Amino acid sequence: MSLDEASRFIIEVAKGIAVGSIKFYDEKELNTIMKTHGEIRPILMRGMPT
Repeated sequence: MSLDEASRFIIEVAKGIAVGSIKFYDEKELNTIMKTHGEIRPILMRGMPT
């Protein structure tokens, strides 16, 4: 894969994320994790700038 192809792919993925047609997670798996561990937002926010 060339740098041009990789760049175009990344741009298309970013566009999909922006409009909500692409997700980086499986909703069913996320629901299972949340049922097992409860609210995970504090865990995900660790290390994020405040």
